Amino acid sequence: MSYQLLEDPQKVIVQYIGQSDVAVPYPHGNCVSGDRDYVRSCPSLLSQLKTDVRHSAPSNVYKSATGNSTPGNIQPVLAPRNTKQVQNAAYVESQKTRLSHDALYNLMELAYDLDTFVHKVSIHPNLGIICGHTSIIAYCHTALLASPGRHPSLLSYDTTFCCGDFYVSVLLFRMTIFSPAPVVPVLYFIHDTKLTAGHQEFFSVACQLLPNLRKTEIPLVTDQEGGITKAVAEVLPNVKHILGWNHLLQDVKRHVRMHSYDIPNVRDLVRELLLCSTEDEYTTLLKEKSVNWPSDFSTYFMKNVDGVIRAKMGRWNIEQYRAFDPYSGIPTNQSEGFNTVMKVMLTW
Repeated sequence: MSYQLLEDPQKVIVQYIGQSDVAVPYPHGNCVSGDRDYVRSCPSLLSQLKTDVRHSAPSNVYKSATGNSTPGNIQPVLAPRNTKQVQNAAYVESQKTRLSHDALYNLMELAYDLDTFVHKVSIHPNLGIICGHTSIIAYCHTALLASPGRHPSLLSYDTTFCCGDFYVSVLLFRMTIFSPAPVVPVLYFIHDTKLTAGHQEFFSVACQLLPNLRKTEIPLVTDQEGGITKAVAEVLPNVKHILGWNHLLQDVKRHVRMHSYDIPNVRDLVRELLLCSTEDEYTTLLKEKSVNWPSDFSTYFMKNVDGVIRAKMGRWNIEQYRAFDPYSGIPTNQSEGFNTVMKVMLTW
């Protein structure tokens, strides 16, 4: 091996003279294969990526950097090799803004700093964070006294999506006292399980922040998730609790398919029952339709479906709040729409 010094003392040319065929190539860094030569990106490019990701998403930074007029012969060193490289730059930058590398310490620091937004933090045995803007909570607290007959408002609560290792459930309120009846997120609940205890804690804190919630006449719409329905029954027994139709229709169809029952168009059949304008009409139609049902399905329907329809799903229970929709029953699309908004924001 020989060395040759150039005029610049910091630059050295290294020449290896030997048997190159005995050399064993290894992949560079975290690469899993060595079938492609490694080309180092220019330091100026890495610096520019770290600056750009502070203001834009990694995917947009990558598109912008690869869509410029960089000559092809220097493209490998002046353009990011893939979106992963840009994401790595974003990760490095995000680490600089962390208060510390202790997640719980960061959480508590943010809670103390945002004391008008974060209202409850529970760590053990399950993580639960309840937050919401105090001004919005105050408006909602007053609006809960409005009559649903004159102002067909709706409360809805749903575990909208899974965000990494956590779930986010949001209490939404359609404020018809404002035009054009905006749907406003009142309280957020970040939690790591779907247990009833977590939702019970959320509604208990919600009642402290919104005392009018216990006595409001405005209905609360949820799906049939067991943890939520049990928590509402326990903490808010006097609130009119209404369930959306979508989950019920899916559950019935799934049950029929699993047990291979010969019931064609079962979703349309259950929807027809739900559309009855009175409970007496529902009872009469149910007797008529259930004559040809298999006995096992009749038992399942009477045990798991009939009581829920009569108490929380029938059209006659929904129309009094001027919130009936002929297709979905109670319009649960405000939670689904908010779910879409949150997902778009996370991937922006």
